[in-house]
Amino acid sequence: MTQIEQNTANAAAEQDRMGVVSSGVPATASNSTGLAFVPSDIPKLAGVDPQALLDRIAAGELLREVGESYGVSQPAVSQYIAKHVPKDVWARVRELSIAARLERSTQDMELAADPLILARARESARLWMWRAERELPHLYGQRTQVTHEVGPDLGNLLRAARNRVSSSQQHIESGSVIDVTPDKSA
Repeated sequence: MTQIEQNTANAAAEQDRMGVVSSGVPATASNSTGLAFVPSDIPKLAGVDPQALLDRIAAGELLREVGESYGVSQPAVSQYIAKHVPKDVWARVRELSIAARLERSTQDMELAADPLILARARESARLWMWRAERELPHLYGQRTQVTHEVGPDLGNLLRAARNRVSSSQQHIESGSVIDVTPDKSA
């Protein structure tokens, strides 16, 4: 395994451990055997309106921050959302969340009062752009435009060649002389 593949695998494992999945669907926590389990603090979310969670996440709050406000872990919030929210709704909320984080990072850069705050804001913006490119490539990925230039119609070229061949054959059959010497005036 190359170093790049190893780093990618390590990053994916870390994202899985933290409950982040590149598809945008919340992951479940896992134990050392790799089997999924339900966090013991998930009952604390009973009665919480899933829309309230989604609104906060769409505004740019991280799952960890939302969980802390309810006294639960990030995996508990992730599983609660996975259980109560359709995947298409969750995907849209993730799009809004990343857009909000990018906007916040941009605003932080504009309002930075000193170089240290500016550097932090710039790094935050880079992180969120990196995540946006990978999690939402249809919105933030590099776009490649390919232009095909089509030459003359091949069918027309073949018809013209066939006509020349048949014309040559007619001249040969009729016994007429065809001048094949190159034109030296050119």
